[in-house]
Amino acid sequence: FPVTIAARQLAYEVFREVIRNGEYSNLLLPRKLSRSGLEERDRALVTELGEFPEASTRYLGYNDISHLTKDEMTIMRNEIFARHGYAFKTQWLQDYFSKYSWYRPLYTDVSYQLSEIERANVKFILQYEKR
Repeated sequence: FPVTIAARQLAYEVFREVIRNGEYSNLLLPRKLSRSGLEERDRALVTELGEFPEASTRYLGYNDISHLTKDEMTIMRNEIFARHGYAFKTQWLQDYFSKYSWYRPLYTDVSYQLSEIERANVKFILQYEKR
């Protein structure tokens, strides 16, 4: 593979393992990147998954969030909205998600776009985020 295709292939493998095996992307990605041999500029392409793609693909449990800080939980929860193009009113969230090429702030309400899994995960994360 040319390097950019190899980076995309690695991103796909990580995403597939998150969905298929219930892996945690924030734990799996660094391991895969360290073994990849990709140059730094191409390693950045792999991180285009976001930090927590599993929050949109499967129901989360306590073990998915117990190790996260409140800020990380906030990012995890809001990444769900960001994937649907939510335009954040909070500047730090707008700035945070703007680093991803997939983020397009287009809508002030994306609640109607969320899947059942995403709605459940937003509620679940919020319970622990408020503690």
